Amino acid sequence: MARSKTDMCNIGLGMVGGTQITSVTEETKNARLCNLFYNPSVDEILVMHEWGCAKHTKVITSDAAYDPDDFDYKLYYRYPLPSNPWCLFIRQFNDGQTEYKPEGRAIYSDASSCELVYTKRITDTNEFSPLLAECISTQIAIKLSFPLQQTNKFRIELIEYLEGLVLPRAKGLDAAERYIAPRKQWRTAGR
Repeated sequence: MARSKTDMCNIGLGMVGGTQITSVTEETKNARLCNLFYNPSVDEILVMHEWGCAKHTKVITSDAAYDPDDFDYKLYYRYPLPSNPWCLFIRQFNDGQTEYKPEGRAIYSDASSCELVYTKRITDTNEFSPLLAECISTQIAIKLSFPLQQTNKFRIELIEYLEGLVLPRAKGLDAAERYIAPRKQWRTAGR
């Protein structure tokens, strides 16, 4: 069963002993904090691993307004990073061997084409596996810990819980879900 944004925030609130919310839009301190911390928590967890659900491939057209002669160090093409879906982290540029330089929200290269594999921002909670959702809830709890508990010790314990238990389990499950093409049998090869 998919968890909603409110569900994930309530799990985070539960981890720090906070009062549960009925909606992230309600006018309470906890809902306001959850709204503040939810999106950054999702983005932070998504860039901690190359999650299968966050992988996106896109061919990008070079920026026609870019003039390499305006710069001392010239790379001939500028490719804007995708905004739909939003690029959080570059996984691979072209074949993985092509040189490029990321700068701001663009990639500079001498390559005349750009196929980008990247980690996309996920806004639909239905795309999260249960353990990925648990990682996000724990990250929310880490952020909630200081405003609600006023202690750094508890925050450190939550970080250790995330990095030592929840995140490795989620990464392991994610890696196990990857498709690996079956090898051809040697007897049937070449027939």
